[in-house]
Amino acid sequence: ITLDNFTAKALGHAYVLNGPGMLAMNESDHDNVKVTHRTFDVPLSGIFDFTFEPHSVTAIELDRY
Repeated sequence: ITLDNFTAKALGHAYVLNGPGMLAMNESDHDNVKVTHRTFDVPLSGIFDFTFEPHSVTAIELDRY
């Protein structure tokens, strides 16, 4: 990921909605599909790698420096 015209603080946040498979639901196991939070480092260069988990939806939050 390359940030153009945006200087982010050194710590980013990722909120990932995921489950064990593409057809996973919470009907029988209420904790099967859930949102997890993790943090990651954002270098001053504004260029970094981020690995998206398979069959997930990810929201990345970066605060302006």
